[in-house]
Amino acid sequence: MLCDDAIAHLRRSLEATVCVEKRGRVPTHHCERLHVAGAASLLIEPDARCALPAGAKLQVCRDAEGRQVVATWWGKAADGSWAAVRVPGDVAWLVGSTGRAGCVCWGWRVRAAAEAWKAQGEQALLEAPLPLGWPLLRLLLSAAPHVLTETSVFETMVDLLRNPNAEGKERAAAMLLALLALPSPPGGPSTNPTQRDGREEWRLAQLLWLHKPVAWYMSTTADTLLLPRHAQLYAELVSAIPGLGGVTEATLPHSIVQEVTRRVRGGAALPAEEREQYEQLAELGAACVGLLDGYRTSGCSCAAPLQAAIEALPPRAACTMGGSILKRWLRTAGETEIMPPSPQQPHWTPRLDKQLLAWAELLATKLKRPGQGALQPTYLVLPRPGEAAKHGSEALGHAAMVDSFPQLMRCHAAPLVQRWLLLKRFNERLEAVLPLAHTGWSAQPHTLGARLCALRELVFSDVKRRVWQRSLPAAPTDEGVVKAKGVAVVQVNRFLAEAAQERGDTADLVFAQLARQLHDVDPSVIRRRDRGFKVKFVGEASDDYGGPYREAITNCCAELQSKASPLLVLSPNGQAGLGSNRASWCLRPTASSPEQLQQCGFLGQLMGCALLQTQMVRRLAYRYIYIYRYIYTDGAPPRAVLSPHSSLLTPHSFLLTHYYVLRVLRTPHYSLLTPHLALLTPHYSLLTT
Repeated sequence: MLCDDAIAHLRRSLEATVCVEKRGRVPTHHCERLHVAGAASLLIEPDARCALPAGAKLQVCRDAEGRQVVATWWGKAADGSWAAVRVPGDVAWLVGSTGRAGCVCWGWRVRAAAEAWKAQGEQALLEAPLPLGWPLLRLLLSAAPHVLTETSVFETMVDLLRNPNAEGKERAAAMLLALLALPSPPGGPSTNPTQRDGREEWRLAQLLWLHKPVAWYMSTTADTLLLPRHAQLYAELVSAIPGLGGVTEATLPHSIVQEVTRRVRGGAALPAEEREQYEQLAELGAACVGLLDGYRTSGCSCAAPLQAAIEALPPRAACTMGGSILKRWLRTAGETEIMPPSPQQPHWTPRLDKQLLAWAELLATKLKRPGQGALQPTYLVLPRPGEAAKHGSEALGHAAMVDSFPQLMRCHAAPLVQRWLLLKRFNERLEAVLPLAHTGWSAQPHTLGARLCALRELVFSDVKRRVWQRSLPAAPTDEGVVKAKGVAVVQVNRFLAEAAQERGDTADLVFAQLARQLHDVDPSVIRRRDRGFKVKFVGEASDDYGGPYREAITNCCAELQSKASPLLVLSPNGQAGLGSNRASWCLRPTASSPEQLQQCGFLGQLMGCALLQTQMVRRLAYRYIYIYRYIYTDGAPPRAVLSPHSSLLTPHSFLLTHYYVLRVLRTPHYSLLTPHLALLTPHYSLLTT
């Protein structure tokens, strides 16, 4: 009954959305009605690609005449001027005007969905499904998973994926991945006494069509490196279909595995030219399962994300299949059997792997190699007792290594080289399919993206750097900031700033002067690889060929890290003179005035410039101390939400700062510094000393 209610609620949501769009040549005036029958309020969301020509606007109104305006959109959604809005009632109107006939642009695409429903009569209320579709499904997945293997559940999930306007595509894909990984039969004798597995009746081949939207996203978003999350989950679903080498071949009923494998290998449903990438994706997923299962076998304590991924591992048969993938990789490298690190340490642990990669990073630095991946396996052999230097460096000698890598020094040479070969193959496979694989959705620990986040310590630093560089927006093709037209030019009066600092006034500091002049500048203007803007010092004879720009940024950093700073405060450890990061500064919790919030936004812009540009002087020791999560809503500034790990609510100033970092780094379609890049850094620290 609970399952039927949940499915009925999800099917109702399929009918509770309406989507309108106007692409290409935008009319001079436009009026369109959005109506969802029975809705008490509407959530109206614009597409992230919406773009209007200069002078044009699109208004969300409660009447057709445009008198009761709820929101006004203009420019590009990618620049943050398009935010989702809520309209009470079941009707809203889109009123657009351009002022010029025949303007050509991307246009707009808007979706209206029922956020709440009108009160019903008593009988209708009793007959209506409970409005708890997804929570009920999650509850049943843990308590009675066999109920979710019914064909009606599978068909509903597929309908959600097929419907272009449906909400919850990501959750539907994640639910299907969880159901595919259930053992056969699902549930124990107490919950499933008949030992029935409804997946035997699933038409899994219906999921093969998902390769088409994945291919479309890969062809249209090549400049962003990573696909949007739902497209990545589509790719993972395709790779989970039997016949491509995924671990679900060990969890699904044997009859359905044979049937679907035959169709996949026939090539009619999945083109042969695309099959290889899905086989690689399935192989990477199986390898992640094998690595995580190895950590579980070691019995060591792990960090929270890693522990969550271990607890979400599929049944033992699937883990065994993942281990076989690792053995196959080693056989390809010429190894015949897996060797333990040492007699005292029978399994590799996260700490051992972390020390191995740190040792490789040290070697790459001392030997001047481009990265860890460029090292030959024989280089990884540790120094012998009494060996004062290795590869001509005393820093690589035995005494230094014992202090730096105590656990690793107890490992034998052969298993160490073997582990390195395995991790090297893991990184090669990861880099090859990263656009399809890394969702960064750690809230769903059974998905491939969450497993990659948990295993991010195994990713080579040079792989991270290459991914990072390819992820950054391209530089403009002009003659540079000195000769280019349309570059922002700011006037800085350092005499005024010095006088203001002496009297304790923060309004005229160099940082404040820059913030006032650059806060409203379009992000695309400062999104450059050389310098974001040009600086002219008032009363000083200076031409900005790089020196004044660097000097202005240096002055800003000095002001921010002083007692006169309006935004930052010395870290608690620095104030108490205890612990680490004593020289670091944090955002001031009381920085909440409109002017200070504007300056927080500008601080975020400077951080974005520092990540993009070669001429930015980075002398800001910035740390944050809050455990947080944040929500971005279609380019709108984020709102804080309560973290499950903290009783603190993150200050809006902190979120606003990082929001403007994203605005500077934003590509035409998707923001870059999002959970997608959780792979690159264990912590979201942007600027450090």
